[in-house]
Formats: sequence, structure tokens, C-alpha cells
Amino acid sequence: MKQLCTLTLFFTFFSLPLLSQSTPSVKINELMASNSAAVADPDFGEYGDWVELFNTDSLPADISGYYLTDNFSQPQKWRLPLTGVIIPAQGYLIIWCDDHNTGLHANFKLSASGEVVGLYAPNGSVVDSVSFGQQETDISFGRFPDGENDWYNFFPSTPGLPNYEDNITSKCPEPEISLQPGFYPAPVTVSLSTTMGGAEVRYTTDGSEPRENSNLYSAPIQIDSTTVLRAKTFKLQSFPSKTVTGTYFINFNSSLPVFSLSTDPANFFSDSAGIYVTGTNGITGYCSSIPRNWNQDWERPISLEFFEEDKSRAFAANAGVKIYGGCTRLYDEKSLGVYFRDRYGDSKIYHKIFKDSYLYEFNNLVLRNAGQDWYRTMIREGMINALIKGRMMIDQQEYRPSILFINGRYWGIHNIREKLNEHYLYYHYNIPEDQLDLIEFGSKPDVKAGDSVAYYQMYNFLKYHDISIDTNYQVAKSMIDIDQYIDYNIIEIFAANGDWPANNTKLFRDRRGGKWRWLLYDLDYCYNGNSEGMYNTNTLKYMLDSVNTISTSPAWATMIFRRLMANQEFRNEFTQRMAAHMSSTFDYNRTMSIIDSVRNLVADEIPRHKARWTKSISFGSSWTQQIQLIRDFAQQRASKMRSFFYDWYGIPGAFSVTLTTNDSTAGRLIAHTVNIPWNTKPIFFKSIPLKLWAMPNPGYRFVRWEGFVNQTGEKLELLPNQNIALKAIFEPAESTDSNLVINEINYKSSSLYDTGDWVEFYNPSPDSVNISGYKFYDSSDNPPFVFPEGSVIPPLGYFTVCQDTAKFKFFHEHAENYTGNFAFGLSSSGETVYIADPADRILDSVAYSSTAPWDPKANGDGFTLALINPELDNNLADSWKAGKKLGTPSARNDVYTKIHELKGDVPSSFSMSQNFPNPFNPETKILVTLPENCEMKLTVYDALGTEVEVLAKGDFAAGSYEFFFSGAKLASGVYFYRISAGNYSEVKKMLLLR
Repeated sequence: MKQLCTLTLFFTFFSLPLLSQSTPSVKINELMASNSAAVADPDFGEYGDWVELFNTDSLPADISGYYLTDNFSQPQKWRLPLTGVIIPAQGYLIIWCDDHNTGLHANFKLSASGEVVGLYAPNGSVVDSVSFGQQETDISFGRFPDGENDWYNFFPSTPGLPNYEDNITSKCPEPEISLQPGFYPAPVTVSLSTTMGGAEVRYTTDGSEPRENSNLYSAPIQIDSTTVLRAKTFKLQSFPSKTVTGTYFINFNSSLPVFSLSTDPANFFSDSAGIYVTGTNGITGYCSSIPRNWNQDWERPISLEFFEEDKSRAFAANAGVKIYGGCTRLYDEKSLGVYFRDRYGDSKIYHKIFKDSYLYEFNNLVLRNAGQDWYRTMIREGMINALIKGRMMIDQQEYRPSILFINGRYWGIHNIREKLNEHYLYYHYNIPEDQLDLIEFGSKPDVKAGDSVAYYQMYNFLKYHDISIDTNYQVAKSMIDIDQYIDYNIIEIFAANGDWPANNTKLFRDRRGGKWRWLLYDLDYCYNGNSEGMYNTNTLKYMLDSVNTISTSPAWATMIFRRLMANQEFRNEFTQRMAAHMSSTFDYNRTMSIIDSVRNLVADEIPRHKARWTKSISFGSSWTQQIQLIRDFAQQRASKMRSFFYDWYGIPGAFSVTLTTNDSTAGRLIAHTVNIPWNTKPIFFKSIPLKLWAMPNPGYRFVRWEGFVNQTGEKLELLPNQNIALKAIFEPAESTDSNLVINEINYKSSSLYDTGDWVEFYNPSPDSVNISGYKFYDSSDNPPFVFPEGSVIPPLGYFTVCQDTAKFKFFHEHAENYTGNFAFGLSSSGETVYIADPADRILDSVAYSSTAPWDPKANGDGFTLALINPELDNNLADSWKAGKKLGTPSARNDVYTKIHELKGDVPSSFSMSQNFPNPFNPETKILVTLPENCEMKLTVYDALGTEVEVLAKGDFAAGSYEFFFSGAKLASGVYFYRISAGNYSEVKKMLLLR
């Protein structure tokens, strides 16, 4: 009989057996890296990965304090308990590799795609190790005989038993199904077969996995109603095939996409183990004092199929499922979290589930029951997401309504959502989990990733410092993404979220120098969705009043916002940006249109959903009446919100701005980052500065303002006390986007200074170039990066696109005009990068290489590829050199690019032009003419006479030269530039305005 080791947690007072005194002869004897339902661990009742150790010696082996790892470069990754870990002679020890990091549960999991396992002694010596390839689910990999050198697959697995020869297995092929799963107008007949001699096919129609005693296939199967057919091949002394699953929908039509979930009914509905029922094995919590199975953090294996609106089967995968959400677990229809993991098959699915998102791979999804809105409309959160999408700097979940079937039975509307976790942040921000701080607030802070050290540093700084002082506010801005935080609070406050901020708050940061950002979710109580979320609910007061608060807005939860609102710059921006959104994003007519569009997505499905779940949409007299409450909120909220600002801050009223233009296609109007439509009359608050920007579209330039002011600058800052009118005048401009230059490329950073990949573009024209909607991509098949709204390259300016903005900003804190993150990496062996306009017209491309004649120092040594001269052919290797370490984003390239061009005939006299443009920001150019060969020096000084930069020094041939000077890292002010050439010298001044 196999002897199992136990972890001794007590002292005994009798003699211990004699132990092996030398390094124990312990072997890694068997492992399972994909455990779906084979062996459950005795401590947590989960199906985790495991490793079996075998003591080949005739004496017990004490391996207390030894190490187990799945990474040979980290031999001390996980340590066994320091005492009491003794393997009997010829005995066995099971270690669960399940991330629990307690007892005999390691802090890592095994990869079903293959990896290594090593056992190390405390002195660092290797006791045993093994590498393994792709593993099949529920099949173990082990030695036969025990402790010997030959490895085999075993089914069933043998933890706690010898690795028997009879268990060595081959695998059956999957059965073949005659008819493609999908939608059919009438009953169908399906045939099953196998190519394996002597094998048989067994099947089920109740959602369960076929077993040896399931229905034996002998004749075609008649399917008269919607059915899940699951089939598997069996043969004696062979491992059964994978289960083939297909759903046949009979006479079912819907305009929504459809999920079909199949699982053993006991996984959902048995009293002892079912996750969907009250059951007999539950725990309290989530608004229930009665123990409920659905409160357990149980995960059950499922098969999941997804059918698109056109009825095509987009993917089918094995996965795990858990009950998801908080108190809505009490509802008849529950939210589900779906997890794609190695142990079920694939760790990801690849499909563009959300049509407006660039993401096409997922390792988890949420099928949400609409949360608290289950009783009301089912669309409230989806409507709010559509309302702010592309309008605010908000991190939010994508939304798409769908239908769910469970084991062939209609289960109603479920909204597909992204899960806001470490995977979301990796896909959207390229933040690895080990570089992430993610914190969720409910009744207390809950660290989901990383730690809370930086959070409390930020929180305590705000709590104990006067943020009205500018220097303190600047520190706060270095820790918080202020623009994002303003938008986040605007939507939560305007929408009157009655279940926030003490609940439903998540924030995150990239530990590599990133700032805190907040995640938006759980908006079911908004827009007249709860008694504390009505159109007249003064959420502004709840957020600003530290004394008279409600349960969801205690002082600790509002402290950050209150402290920041004490700063005038923050308060002014928050107040006028709220006004801008109320006149555009939250405009009544716009909101009505969005309500209708989201309503229409599910309107035809509501009667069938309501018939399935009679308690759903049961508040109020009808679904239409409940949607009217959302409409009422949209109509009445803005005027109420303005009155809250008047009352709290004593603002003396508001004024309107009539905004017109000579050509509505020529440009856009931006107010405090918000896009305001032309020919409207937005309302803003009096006594607070108003910031407007007339942004020309590609192909146009801004000329002037008319009306209340007559100015030529694109940007205005006004302080009106009455209604005003402004007209923006644009005119066609010569095409400048075609002159864009790929100017600097960082395709492989140094390991010590990893800025992530990035590419810089240069605009050589005297006009701004709006590249919003333009595309950046490489030679791979990855989706292109689309430049977001507001991406503008100034005249003679730069713009950088980054693979990872947090990494980039950490090393380039003074960089300006950058965006990200693109979801692909630049090749370190060379490839082609492109920038194209929205019509896919390529504006510039560079085919670079990491080998000669291209400068190889740019390949991992910390240097960038820098274009010597923006007017050179940037597809020629000779036009590039390795620039300075870390590169020069937001500024002209280093010393190799100072001389811009040698022009024309030999001039007749010495001269140095006035810089152009002047004033400038951030770059300007200076023209020098030399009538003869001479030594020349061109130097820039600040107002105190301190040398800032030498633009040129050395022997120059007669001719005309242009030199560029960048003030990207300098303060605004007057600067002087001086030339000394032969007997000629001259000094001029220039003005940098930031």
C-alpha cells in the first residue's frame, strides 16, 4: 500500500523513527498540470495541479525546509514547511500547486502547456527535476516503475498509489458529429462515429460529461427541441477522448448573440455541490444571514459555445464558472464569471466579442444579470457606458447584451462584460500582474494585486497636507491622474450613483511610475435607479460634506475628492468640465437617442426574458415605465446639478456661449477637454475661467475668433459675466499630414532602462496636424493602434506613440505629446512601421533593421534609432544613427540632427535670421548664411546669460544653414541666441511661451 506523508503540527513524546541522514533519495514521481475533475485536494476541495514526491530510500526522509519551483532561475520559489515534512520509507508526498501558499500548497500553478519542476535542498543543491510538455486534462505524467527513469501518461492518475503499468494509457480520438451545431428551423437528426477500431461512442443530452455508463450510440439521434449533445469516445485501456459538445437550437430566433453553457447538472443544482442553489453546504454573506451554496467561491467545469448574431458559432471552449457579484446572488437569475484556464483546455479564447474594441483575446468574461437593474430595465448600465464612451477619460467595461442557455434551457438576457481585474489591466495597459497595484473598496480596502503601500502614501499625503497650496497640489498630481479622476467623479456624481463611493470603487496604478486611476463599474443605482440615485439627489453635497453624510458616502470615502476640491485649479477645472459635459455628453436629446438605441437592442427579447424570470423587471407598472424614469432623469438632472453648485459654492449663476463657425467640417470646439458641437449654446458657470480651443481638422488651419473677442490664437481663456457669442473662422490649408516623418524608433530597450517600445513622429510644417483617428501599425497581423481624439502634433513639433505609457513616462518625465498603448511589440530583428490616415493612406513608413548597415547599437544597448535629418530619406540606413541613450522624445534628435540642410548658392553676406516661429513652443528654427568658409559657433543663453545649448560649433563651408532649437524641457521666458562666425557676430532674442 502507498504510504502518504502528513504535515505534523504537534509534538510527540515517544521516539521518532531513524531518518535518512544524507541528502534524501527523493524523486519527482508523478504530476498533473491540468486537473479538471480527477482529484480534489482535501483542504480546499478544489481540483488543483499537484506534484507527487517518492522516497526511494529504506528510511524515512525529512524534507522540511526544502524548495519546490517551476522556474529553474528561481530555485527558492516556494519553501516547504520548516518542520514535520517527513516522507515514509518507500512512501509518497503530494504537494498541491494551486497558489494557496499554505501548508503543502505551493505558491504557483503548473502550466498545462508544459514547463519544469525542480526540488532543491536548503543548501541549494538539486534533489530532482523534470521537464514536461503539453499535458492532457485529468491525465497524469509519471515514472514507471516508481522512481525509475521512464515517464508515461497515466489514467486514472495514481496519487497515493503506485504508478501501475495497467494505468499507462493511450488516448482515443474525438468522435465525429455529422451535423454542425447551430440554429435549425425544424427537428434534425445527428449521427456520431469514431475512426478508432474497437472503440465506442457514448453521449448525453442533459449537459453532463459522457461517462462509461452514459448512452451508447447505436443509431442516429433525433433532436426535436433545443438540445446540448455531448459525445466522447471510449476504449478499454485507453484514455477517453475529449468531449465534443454541440448545441442544436430548434425553431429559436433572436437578434442577440447566444451563449450555450453545458455542465453536469449537479455542478449547478445539487444541494451538496451546486453553485446556483441555496443547498446544504453554503456560507452566509452577500446580504444573506442564511448559508447559501452560491456564496461559496466554488468554480465548476463547463463547456461554453458562443454564437454570433448571424448564428455562426464563433468559438467553443472548455472553461470554469463561478457565481459572480455581491448581493445580487440572491436574485433568481445570477451573474456568472467565466474563466478560461489551462486545466480546462485553452487559457484564452480569441474572438472580437465587443465590436467597438480592439481586443480579440480573453481569459475571462462576465455574463451579468444587470445587477440591481435586474428588477427595473436590464439596460441602465449599458446605456451609461454608451453615453460616455469616447467622451470621457474613463476606464470602463465593454457592454454587449446576449442570451444564455444552460444545458439547453433558455436562461434569459445576460450582459457580456469585461472583468475589471489584473487581466483587464494587462490587456488595456500592458501592466504585468507583478507590476500592478489594484485595490477594491467595499466595507474595507481589499488588495487584489500588489499592495496598498503607495495608496496609503497618496491618501495620507492628501489627508495631512493643505492641497490648496500649489506645491502640494503638484505633488498630488504626480500621484493621481487628475484628468481621469475629474472625469470619473463627474460621471459618478452627475449620474447619482447611490451605491458609491464606499462601495464599488476600484483604483489601480502601474508600480513602474504610474499614477492612480479609477475604474468605473456597477452603475445600476444611477439615473433614477434607487432612492439615493434620483434626479434631485445632491450627490455633490454627499461628496463635499464631511459631517452630514449618508452610509454610502462616509468621510473616509470622500476625503480624496474633498481635499482636491480645496485647490482652486482643480475646483475650477472640475466645475467647468462638469458644465461642458452637461451641455454635450449629457445633453437631453443626445441621451434620448442613446437610450433608444440601447433599448432597441433588447426590446424584442424582453417578453421572453420576462416569461423566464417573472421577478425580473417587476418594479413599476411596466418595462416602458421604468425606462421613462431614465428619460426623466436625463431631462431634469442638469438644472438640478447647476443649483447644487450654486448653493454649495455661492456661484452667482451661469452664462451661455453661442458657438458658430464658418465651416463645421473644418474643425472642432473643445471646452475643458470636452468636444462641444457647433451651433449650440452650452452653459457654463460664472466667476470661473472658461477655456476654449478651436482645433482645426486635417487640411484646415484656424484663422481667428470673431464676436466676444477678436484673437488669432486657437485657445482662449475667458471670464464672462453675461451670455456671449463666438465664431471660429477656419480656412483650407495646404496638406501637411503627408509631410509627417517617422523620426525616432525605440524598438528594443536596455534591460536596465526599459521604456517599452515607442516611435516618434515629427511635423515639419508651420501648421498643426490633427492625427486623431490616424493609425500606427507594424508588419504583423496585429490590429493597428488608433490615435485617440485630441492627438495633435504642433507646428515643428513631435508626437510619440508608446507600447507602455507608464514605462515611457517613468524614464521620460518631461516628455509631452505622447499616447498609447499599442498592443504589439516592435521586432528586435527589424520590420516596417507605418502611419496612415483614417482612409488607410500611408503617410510614412520605415523598414528598419537591427543589423548593418543599420546601427546595431539601437538593439538593446539603450540607444534609439534617430533620424539624422527629417528631410532625408528615412528608409535609407545612412539617414539614421544610434541616438543618445533613452532617446529624445518630444525634442529634436541629438547632435547628429543639428544641421538641418545646406541650401542653394553661396550667399553674399553673413546673416542670422529672427527665429521662426516666435514666440514658439516647443521648437523654433534659425537661418544662418555664411558667404565664406569659416569657423562658426551658435549658442543659446537664458535671460541671466547662462549657456543653455550650443547649436553649432566647428568649421563650416560657405552656404545657408537651418538650425532647430527645442525648449521642451525649459521654462517659459526670454532667451538669447548669439552667432560668432569669422569677424561677424550678432545677438537676438526669442520668446518661449508654454
